[in-house]
Amino acid sequence: MKPLETIGCGILEWVPCTAGTFGFELRDGHETCARLVWDQHRRSMVSAECATGRWIFRRSGFVYPRVAIREVGARQDCAVFTPRWRGDGALELVDERVYHFRPTDFWWTRVAFYGSRVEKLISLDVRPSDKAAGASAITGRLEILAPGRSCPDLPLLALLGLYLLLLRRAEAPAPGPVPLIANAPTS
Repeated sequence: MKPLETIGCGILEWVPCTAGTFGFELRDGHETCARLVWDQHRRSMVSAECATGRWIFRRSGFVYPRVAIREVGARQDCAVFTPRWRGDGALELVDERVYHFRPTDFWWTRVAFYGSRVEKLISLDVRPSDKAAGASAITGRLEILAPGRSCPDLPLLALLGLYLLLLRRAEAPAPGPVPLIANAPTS
């Protein structure tokens, strides 16, 4: 896989995996930079990998939902994403770094991760695909912005951002603003 850190600023494409599993690959042209694949037996678990790391995302909680992130083979979580009632939220790493996830427009068609100094690091969007069919009939884009190039957690933010955007899309009953977690109040 091509390391995300070597790409610099620019736009990459999320495309459905071709390997017969439900997942997505992040591509720079024809080169794969990252992969996100859902576990066939436990739909709340997703494996995420890139050239510089491998993680497991595990969604849990009903009243107090969260997404725990663990490096493959580790016994402890390395980060936790905690959504607010609107679906935006904060990613807190064990070393106390914090990133904020929120929409960049009213309809949640684009989302972004922001650093602690309120600078936008990356932005993501998903849209219907004209080539794919079925559950993975969407593609997406990842835009790495100048402040994101130097972010030490760029690969994790890129993978988690798509995961959160797809969760939100899957739980949306209709187009429009909806919470990240289906049972959260809507206002």
